Formats: sequence, structure tokens, C-alpha cells
Amino acid sequence: MSRFVLTARADIARPGDLDIISKLRDVTVIDEINNRAALVEAPEALLEKMRHCLPGWLIEEERLHPRPDKRPPISLTDNGED
Repeated sequence: MSRFVLTARADIARPGDLDIISKLRDVTVIDEINNRAALVEAPEALLEKMRHCLPGWLIEEERLHPRPDKRPPISLTDNGED
């Protein structure tokens, strides 16, 4: 199963849509924000089938980005000390 971010479009999404999604078999809601966005774990094929039933929702696969390493690089040059 994959993780997907569901985001409601304010002008189209219906208030009870997330309740319907959360009751689907094989769908786990991991996090939800004010019935406007959710992170879910579900089979991709199931969400593709549901896409036409959720016209006010954007469905995108979760993307993770690594944090940049903010540590200063180690200098390998000679510091002049003997």
C-alpha cells in the first residue's frame, strides 16, 4: 500500500467526504486537518476508482524530501600547525 495526500478544493469538496473515505475498507487515515486535507494509506487502484466520486479532491502520492545537512563540511586541508 502507498500513502497519498488528499487536499480539498474549497469551491467543490463536500464536508462529509473524508468520513466516507475513512470508512472504506483498506484505507487508513494517518492524519487529518480540519476535513480539508488528509494523509491516507491505501491501495493506489482503490483511490483511482474513487477519484470520480471525489471531484473536489486532489489526490497525490506522498513525496518525501530529505533534509539538507546543515553541518559544516570537514576541511581536509592542512591547518598549518606542526
